[in-house]
Amino acid sequence: MSLLSLDYKIKEWEDENERIFEQLKKRDNIIYINKFEHNRCYTRDLFEFKYQKCGRCKYLYNHLLYHSENNSHCIIPSGKRKGRKMEIVSEKGTDQYFLVEEAGVKNNTIGRKIFDFYKDEFFCITNVNYYSTRDILTNISIILLILRLYSIKKNFPLYIDFIYFYNCTDTNFLIYLFQEFESIEEFNLDPNYNNSFSPIAQKRKVSEFSFDTVKDIIFQTVITLKFYGNLFFTHNELDYTKLRFSSKPIHVQYDKKIYISPFRCFIFPSAYSSICVYNSKEKWWNRFFHQKTQFSKDERFEIPFEDVLFEMNGTKNYYNHDIVNISQYISSPENYLQHRIFFYRLNNKMNYFLKLRRTNGSVFLLNSFDIITLLCSLMTLPYFYDSLLKNPDLSRIWYGLWRKSEGQKITQLLINQHHPLKFDDVCLIIKKFYIRFDGLEYLYRELDNL
Repeated sequence: MSLLSLDYKIKEWEDENERIFEQLKKRDNIIYINKFEHNRCYTRDLFEFKYQKCGRCKYLYNHLLYHSENNSHCIIPSGKRKGRKMEIVSEKGTDQYFLVEEAGVKNNTIGRKIFDFYKDEFFCITNVNYYSTRDILTNISIILLILRLYSIKKNFPLYIDFIYFYNCTDTNFLIYLFQEFESIEEFNLDPNYNNSFSPIAQKRKVSEFSFDTVKDIIFQTVITLKFYGNLFFTHNELDYTKLRFSSKPIHVQYDKKIYISPFRCFIFPSAYSSICVYNSKEKWWNRFFHQKTQFSKDERFEIPFEDVLFEMNGTKNYYNHDIVNISQYISSPENYLQHRIFFYRLNNKMNYFLKLRRTNGSVFLLNSFDIITLLCSLMTLPYFYDSLLKNPDLSRIWYGLWRKSEGQKITQLLINQHHPLKFDDVCLIIKKFYIRFDGLEYLYRELDNL
């Protein structure tokens, strides 16, 4: 094939993704994603030729050999994606998901215990099958595929430019497009989004993000997690390193409101991320997640956080379920229900909580945990937290995530770090503090009113 036909080939791959998506709705014990025996590469030692490949692999190989010294990406030469960098990631593995019945039993048993006192999450849905894969690239690819197709269907623009996934000769291939800024550090160097107005100032000091940039980064990640919450997407490793940026403006209608920003902020999933697909004909969910080959079996069926409490911290409550017979204890129950905040603390249950999410595909704390780890990680970047804390509205919203007695303490812990913190280190800090259950909805409503 001609190199100029790459854009056309991408269109073929994107059409094939619809077929892959239909595979994900099946209710078999094993789901094969995209393996065609007749298309596989031949075993190389059986041939004198060095590159005996199937059509798809040969096609990719020819492009990579021609375009790239490191043989992992190429620049698209024509079409609507002209100039974009196409990345190909390969890894030995299979394209299979296996039914894990015990995961469903465990999640529902624990979910019923939580549902007794907190009713706003995916705790007691029984029409769901849990499928795990032991191949990281398969899980990331399928999550990217689902997020892209769902976003296009719902006209939501904040999705990674996933192109294709396939398996050939026990090797998985993930193909996607790079964003303009593959890290927040690169994004911060663009003077359009920070408070530096000269090249000299940029050389002297890392420039702070502008107020609008900080607000838009938070708001876009919040609406992304809210939107993907419809698929019960849990990231499970969300920190600043998972953000990607584009200078392409965004103009989107969300929650019956128009939102405009001069840039786009995307969330890249992790190997531990989980997601659901709904089969409307059978009224059934399939949930997909990654599970390591070796892991110790955990027979506990405990609630995955250590304790909970109600407390007023000056913000509005977005958890609306009434407490039974509250009027006999509170003189003004209406005011209390509007402003009492429901907090949880993971503490010594943090490892247990992460294990449930990562090895059982659990959805616990869907509306708070991922956004909290992301924000806390961002609060260890000076060019982010300096701008946030200087703005009275943004700092007010930040402190509203925590108990009054703990807000200043966790803020100082984060901004005093000598190096930016990633997910695991963030977890070591936040496990000791109380986190509000409705953190995602709280951030969305407060930022939307700015």
